[in-house]
Amino acid sequence: MYKCVIIDDEPLAVGLLESIIRENCADLEISGFAMSALEGIKLIRKTCPDIVFLDIEMPGGSGFDVLECFNERPFEIIFVTAYNQYAIKAFKFNALDYLLKPLDTAELITAVEKAKKSIDEHVERHKQYLSVAGNFQTGNIKNLAVPTSNGLEYIELCNISWIEGDRGYSTIYLTGSKKIVVCKSLGEFDDILKDYFFVRIHKSYIINLYQIEKYIKAEGGAVQLKNGVKLMVSRRSRENLLKALKLISKDLSH
Repeated sequence: MYKCVIIDDEPLAVGLLESIIRENCADLEISGFAMSALEGIKLIRKTCPDIVFLDIEMPGGSGFDVLECFNERPFEIIFVTAYNQYAIKAFKFNALDYLLKPLDTAELITAVEKAKKSIDEHVERHKQYLSVAGNFQTGNIKNLAVPTSNGLEYIELCNISWIEGDRGYSTIYLTGSKKIVVCKSLGEFDDILKDYFFVRIHKSYIINLYQIEKYIKAEGGAVQLKNGVKLMVSRRSRENLLKALKLISKDLSH
């Protein structure tokens, strides 16, 4: 099954789109609906869909405003709108298709098939990612392969500063200014990286121990990284972090 969400403030248009999907796309599961840009952003973060059916003009912001909140978009975008003047801008956001209301059933089915094909290609790349990630257990690999909208990106572990999780998404912050958003939970990265020089210090953060500049006892416990970023340490994670820092200090002294 492929998960999709519908973000549109027109009930009649939503009803028609839902009807076409249910009658013609048996392998599409509708994970939720949103009627504004803000609700749409929350819905995408909550459900981590494969396909987003997105209107453009909505209360409190446009469909483009929704997409601006996602630097990396691990989902296919199908715009469904009554306005044809936004087509060029839509494709600049890597939209898979741009459908005009009232919807044509055949056009929608074609767009869905294109989306499924693209998703399947991403899944194949994801299998490659899992294969590479699994090899971490051998201790022979120093790179992490992460699936992005453009394929697989290989990152040297030493270049990862910290990782922040937000429900089904994680943002990998590199030692430079670059960051990568991935549709994977922080727990999945924790499983892969916990046997290396990474520690989960909070429900939302995993850090590279070698990127820590100092540990701050005040403020309830925090770490300051070499790039100046300060991150809170949860009470339950503090003991584990301090033990790891002792091991790292011994490692550095040899």
